[in-house]
Amino acid sequence: MKVTAIIAAAVIGLASAAPVAEPQEAASKPSVGGQTYFRAVASDSGTPIHLQNLHAADGKIWIGKKTEKFCPDSAKKAGKCPGGSGTAFLSVNPSPGTLYMGVSVPNGQQVYIDQSTGALAYTPGGDPNVPNGAITNGWTFNPDIGNGAGLLKWRRGLVACSTTQVEGQYQIFANLKSVQFSPGCVGPFAAVTSNVTSPQAWQYE
Repeated sequence: MKVTAIIAAAVIGLASAAPVAEPQEAASKPSVGGQTYFRAVASDSGTPIHLQNLHAADGKIWIGKKTEKFCPDSAKKAGKCPGGSGTAFLSVNPSPGTLYMGVSVPNGQQVYIDQSTGALAYTPGGDPNVPNGAITNGWTFNPDIGNGAGLLKWRRGLVACSTTQVEGQYQIFANLKSVQFSPGCVGPFAAVTSNVTSPQAWQYE
């Protein structure tokens, strides 16, 4: 996603307040059908992750890692493979604070939080079941905070931790009280969003 100057301005204004804000119900009306598809960028001014896209790959959420997606031959033949690029998410309004990947596969892919590590992850394509003990709620999504941008938050914010494999690559975690993150991690932060009209993948790998 190319971040526009309008969204960048909205991010800068929100960056300092977003990490400490408590979740609130979104005041804006949901999109048609009660579903909103969107892409997201990190909002943490003055850090290396600011305005960087969130990507889905290897069942986790990342910054600096290429999106990995899959579409089966049957869907390709039927012309049902979405043509979008990057990673999209899905919010269903009203909802109990849950978040999904923006995909076409039946039963979807739900985002969850590993209770032991705080890692953001998502279910395999077509499998609605999350692991035992996983956290699925706590998300707040407002699709319209002005200037064409939205805002995605988790209760205590998100944290980005750099990997040792690739410079500039960060794995995304929920800021759980029970997890001690290394000093090199960045956050907590929220994500600024921009709506897309439809799923951007059949499923994410």
